[in-house]
Amino acid sequence: MDGIDIREIEVAISEINRFESLYPIQKLNEHQKTIMKVLGQYKRMNTGDLYRAYSKLVSKPVVDRAYRKYMVKMMNQGLIKSDGKGRWRYYELIL
Repeated sequence: MDGIDIREIEVAISEINRFESLYPIQKLNEHQKTIMKVLGQYKRMNTGDLYRAYSKLVSKPVVDRAYRKYMVKMMNQGLIKSDGKGRWRYYELIL
């Protein structure tokens, strides 16, 4: 029989779910992707250390205000989470 079995449907659904979870990452700009790369290496960093590590990896880092805006956007997208406040804030990769 040439029909589709339940296992093939489950695999397809799994792939769709995986793709949907990666979609926000594809929409990130190069600066945001670099920040994600740093967090992927260290898992958890305070905001100052993360910004310094990011700045070393790009030729023209964004100013701190744009950096904070990127962090808020990535938190709203569910890519990262944070705890603490101000300079004592820590970021962690969710994925």
